[in-house]
Amino acid sequence: MSYPISGLNKKGPKYKHPGYVTDLPIIPHGIRYGFHFAHLIGVDVLQVFQFTAPSSPDRHREALAIFNKVNVTDPSITSIPDKDIGAHLHEAIVRFLDGLGVPRGLKAIGYTTSDLDRLVEGTLPQRRILDLTPGIGDIVGADGKEHLARILEQSMEY
Repeated sequence: MSYPISGLNKKGPKYKHPGYVTDLPIIPHGIRYGFHFAHLIGVDVLQVFQFTAPSSPDRHREALAIFNKVNVTDPSITSIPDKDIGAHLHEAIVRFLDGLGVPRGLKAIGYTTSDLDRLVEGTLPQRRILDLTPGIGDIVGADGKEHLARILEQSMEY
C-alpha cells in the first residue's frame, strides 16, 4: 500500500513532509509505512495489524511487548485475550507514531475517500506481499480488493 500512497501523492495531495528540503512532494518511506504500522510502520499499518492479528496472535503479542518495553511473559501482555491483541497493538503503535510526529492517517496528508479506489488499484500489483497476507493471499481466487479497500478506508484517520 505504501507505493500507491507515495506515487499518487505527486499528482494528488502533493504532501511535503516537514523537515525535507525539496520543492517536490514527498512522503518519506517511514511515514508511508507509519500508515501501515499505525495500520506496519506508518499510516495504514494500524489497520493492517488489526486485520492480521487473528492469524498469529502470539507474534502480535511479541510486537506489543516490544512497544510496551516489557517481556512477552509480563502479565500486562499475557492477560490480553487473543481477540483483543490487535487493538492493543494498534494503541501501542499510535503512541509510538505520535511520538515521532507521523501524521494521523491518510487524510492528514491530503487523501480523501475519493482516492480509495486508485489506492486499492495501485496496491493490487504488489502480489508478492498480498499473497503472503493472511486473509488475502490464502483465499483461492480472491484478489484482496475488498480487504484492501476496508484497510485503506480505516487508515484515513486514527
